[in-house]
Amino acid sequence: MSQQKQYMRWTSKENQKLIDAVNLNKSNSKNANWSEVQLQFPNHTQQQLKSQYRNLKNAKPTLYHTWSEVDETILYLCVQNYGQDWELISQTYFPNVSVASLKSKYRKYCALRVYIHQVFQALNTDQDVSNISTTLLLSTKRHLDMFDNRVKLLKGLPMDEPDDYDRFMGLNSLDVLERKNAAILAELYDVIKLQTNMYAELRKRGLMK
Repeated sequence: MSQQKQYMRWTSKENQKLIDAVNLNKSNSKNANWSEVQLQFPNHTQQQLKSQYRNLKNAKPTLYHTWSEVDETILYLCVQNYGQDWELISQTYFPNVSVASLKSKYRKYCALRVYIHQVFQALNTDQDVSNISTTLLLSTKRHLDMFDNRVKLLKGLPMDEPDDYDRFMGLNSLDVLERKNAAILAELYDVIKLQTNMYAELRKRGLMK
């Protein structure tokens, strides 16, 4: 469905209903059948359900949130789609994270993305990237690994082995949250060339066989 679902604050009763629905629809591989789960939540997309379940699963009695690169990417995509409506983003995708923390993380992640896209541009135009720090190069690789299958899915190309990000966002189609970003990446970059040049540089540095 291309239209975004309306947003509703999660109640404790709905949270328990979601947990029960996921447990009921889990396969032997421990992955839930989200299509079945969504039937019980018609006002939420599968990605929203996954986000809420992840937050419930990872909820800890702490004031601090440990950010993964998947979390950072989802936060960026939220702002890309909904603007800086921090209350909506917090309630819908990060109920265990304060608005202040979301704003701070978003600013820091945007600064990192500037450098990542500079490396993308260099790789895309066959420039020498030997002067790029290994830390930044590896961070860029992790983002490339997250995005390459999404762009291939957009273009109808065969996907590589799916990773956690693919399984979270969906294996058969792009989630509404990521379509805009995937289209931008597909227009700006040749993903195959990015991978080829990235792997070549990592091999030069002895970081890849």
